[in-house]
Amino acid sequence: YEWYQSDDEKILIVKGAAGIGKTSLVSRIIADTYGHSGFDNGLNKEEVFPIILRSNIDCFENASSNKTPIAIIKDILGAGSEDIQNSLIILDGFDELCLLTPNFNPDLFLKKLNQELKSKNIKVLITSRPMEEIDTEIAGVQVKSIVWGEKQIKGWCEKFGEASRKESEKNWCKNFIDNYDELAKNDSDGNKTDIFKAPVILYLACHSNSQITANITIGEFYDEVFRKIASRKHIENDDGCSVFMDNEYDEKANIINWQFTKELAYQMFLNDTLILSDSELIKNAENRTAEVLVKRGKIAKKDDLKIDKLKYLAVTHFAKKAPDESDKEDSKKIGIEFAHKTVYEYFTAVKLYEDYFAEITADYPTNTDINGLTSLEKVWTNIIEAFRYQSIDKNIFDYLNKMERPVYNGKAEDEGKGFDFNTFVKYFVEGMEQRILADLEIKKRVEEYIVFNELLTTQISLAFRNLTWFLTGHGYHNEDDNYACKDLGELVLIWCGQLNLNNWKLSGAYLTRAYLRGAKLIDADLTRADLTRADLRGADLTRADLSGAKLIDADLTRAYLSGADLRGAILIDADLSGTVYCREEPFITTFSDGFNPEEHDMIEVDCLGRPVKQSEKAGV
Repeated sequence: YEWYQSDDEKILIVKGAAGIGKTSLVSRIIADTYGHSGFDNGLNKEEVFPIILRSNIDCFENASSNKTPIAIIKDILGAGSEDIQNSLIILDGFDELCLLTPNFNPDLFLKKLNQELKSKNIKVLITSRPMEEIDTEIAGVQVKSIVWGEKQIKGWCEKFGEASRKESEKNWCKNFIDNYDELAKNDSDGNKTDIFKAPVILYLACHSNSQITANITIGEFYDEVFRKIASRKHIENDDGCSVFMDNEYDEKANIINWQFTKELAYQMFLNDTLILSDSELIKNAENRTAEVLVKRGKIAKKDDLKIDKLKYLAVTHFAKKAPDESDKEDSKKIGIEFAHKTVYEYFTAVKLYEDYFAEITADYPTNTDINGLTSLEKVWTNIIEAFRYQSIDKNIFDYLNKMERPVYNGKAEDEGKGFDFNTFVKYFVEGMEQRILADLEIKKRVEEYIVFNELLTTQISLAFRNLTWFLTGHGYHNEDDNYACKDLGELVLIWCGQLNLNNWKLSGAYLTRAYLRGAKLIDADLTRADLTRADLRGADLTRADLSGAKLIDADLTRAYLSGADLRGAILIDADLSGTVYCREEPFITTFSDGFNPEEHDMIEVDCLGRPVKQSEKAGV
C-alpha cells in the first residue's frame, strides 16, 4: 500500500521460488480490496485490475509487434484508457508468460512498460519466479524477493494454527515449532529445513498430519505425506481443502495418478528441467504410465487410461487452459512443476525403485523364465533400463538407496514385501561373473526416453556408473566377491560421471584404460590393480591402497592422494600434475628413471587439507 501511494517506481516486481506465496499475496490484496478479509488496505475495487498471465498467453502471442504493453493490457481487461487511470494493475506469473511464449522478450517488455508508465498515473505489480531477465537492475523498476527462513516458517505455523478449526492441525503447528530447533540442529546440509521454506510443503505436512522429527529423512517425510495425499483419506469430510477438492477416493485413480506423477518427474530428470511445458514430454509421461499399468495388470488396455491434468495431487499446474477439442493447440498450454525441487527428485527415485527394483524381493523366483528371460537376465535387464539413460544425481540416490517398501497399490498402507538387497547382490555377482553387462544386448529402444542405440558402449558405461552408486549406497564394497569385479575396464571405457567405489575391494582388478575421472575411491583396495593408461584425473584416492599397482602412463592430474599407499606402485610416465597429497602421510614409491616430483606442479597439503607454504616444504 505504501509503494502504491508513493511517488516511487511505477513497477514493483515480487519474485520468489515456486510455492512460496506469490499468488497468495495477490489473492490477499484482492481479498482486502473487496472487503473479504476484514482488513482495509485503502484500495477501491474500481482501481485494482488483476491479470493471471497464464490465462492470457494468446493475447501476448497474437499481439502485433507495434502494440504497446498498456495496449495489450487494455485488450485483456476490455477497458479504455480512462478506466485504468489511477489504478493498480497486477500481472501474476510473469515467468509463466516468458516460458510459454517463446518469442516474448521480457527485458524489452519491462523497459517499454516502464517508459509508457512515466506519463500515466498507473502502478503495476508483477509476480514472478526468479529469472535472469529481472535479476539485473532496470531503472524505474523496484524488485523485492520473498525469502523464507526460520522466522517465516515459525510465523506461518503460529498463524495457521490459530486460524485452523481442526485440533490436529493446531497440535501439528505447535509441535513443529517446538521441534524446529532440534530439526535445524540435526540438519548439517540444510536440506531438511530448506524444504519447509515453501508454504505449500508446510501445508501438506500439516494437513496430512505427518510427524516431523529431528531424525526423519526427507525421503521418509515425502513417503508419508504423498502416500497420504494420494489416498486422500485425510481430506474426508473436509470442505475447506480446495487444493484437493473434487477427487473422490478411488483406488484405481490413485494408482494412475501415482504412476503419472513418477513419469512426470522422470521426464523432468531426463530433460534436466524443473518445469514441463512441452506437451510432447507430458504426452510421453502419459504413454509410459499406460505402458507400465497395462504391464502390471492395473488397467486392461492403454485406452482405459484417464488422467485429469488440470486437477492434480503432487504437482502444481501453473499454466493450464481447459482443453478445447476445436483447438488442438490448447494442449500445449499445460505446464507442470513440482512444489519443490526435492519433490521432483523424490518421485524420480520412486519411479526407479518401484518400476525396476521393488520386485526383487527375498522370495524372488530363481532360474524362472519371466517373459522369455531367466531370473538373472530379468534382474540385469531392470538394472540396464533403470540406469542407462542419464547420470543420476546423488540427491536422487539418497532417496532410492533407502527404499525397501512394496509397490504402491492405491492405499496408504501397503502389504507385502519390498526390495531385498541380499537377493539383488546374489544376481549382481552372478551376472558379473558371467560378464552379462558386457554381453547382454540392449534391443528395445524406449521411445519416450533418451536413448541412442548406436552408443551401446555409452549405455553400458552409464549403467555401470549408476550401479556403483546404488551398490555403494546400500553398503556393498565387493568384500566377499572380489573375483566378480576383476575385469571392470571394459565397463568403464567412456566417462559418464563419477563412479562411487569408496571402500571397494578391487585387489588385482583389471582397469587398463578405464575412465575413472573424478571417481570416488576413498579407502579403496587397489593393491596390484592394473591401472595402465587409466584416466584418474581429479579422482579421490584418499587413503586408497595402491601398493604394487600398475599406474604406467596413468593420468593422475589433480587427483587426491592424501594418505594413499603407493609403495611399490609403478608410475612410469604417469602424470602427477597438481596432485594433492598429505605431507604428514607421504606416499613412498619408486618413480621411473628421470622422474623428478619437484618438476611437477604438486600441491602439498597437511592432514587438514591446508596448503603447506614453500618455506615449509620438505620434499616428497
